[in-house]
Amino acid sequence: MVIGFCERPFRNQLKRYMNRDRVPPLQIANAARLIVDFSLDLGCEGFFDNALIQSAVLYQFTVSGEAVKRLSPATLDQHTEVP
Repeated sequence: MVIGFCERPFRNQLKRYMNRDRVPPLQIANAARLIVDFSLDLGCEGFFDNALIQSAVLYQFTVSGEAVKRLSPATLDQHTEVP
């Protein structure tokens, strides 16, 4: 599922602002699930011996960080635990 791919630039600002708070949490949750799936049952040695898994996990952390940056200021103010 591609989220936000078909958004049209002429949608009003309020609708874009509302979507801004719905899509990133889904992306963060998906990235977290993939990190767990990729690294489950590997252990530290298995993780550090596999460059492909390391790359996949680091990429999902990047995806999660980018999604956090797209959260609205109001949402970030409500959730002070989000860096």
